[in-house]
Amino acid sequence: MRYYSTQRPLGPGTFPRQDGTESVVNFDGPTYCEEIGREAWGYIEYQCGLEPNECSRYELTPGLVTKEQGTNGTIPCPHCGRWSEYTTL
Repeated sequence: MRYYSTQRPLGPGTFPRQDGTESVVNFDGPTYCEEIGREAWGYIEYQCGLEPNECSRYELTPGLVTKEQGTNGTIPCPHCGRWSEYTTL
């Protein structure tokens, strides 16, 4: 699952650690990201989705998921089965 950092570049202490952290990407500066419809400094991808309070605490914006992945704003994580809230297309 992809989460965008709209407030600052990603660095130590700016995102929650998970065993499923796959990659962290910082852009050269704020860059418009069509997926979330606003500028972001970069994104981080996890194998398992974050809880909504984690997104809020770290000011992360979840990326969009397709209707095939989930409906009604929730989807189960394919790895841990936990249900998380997301914005759907």
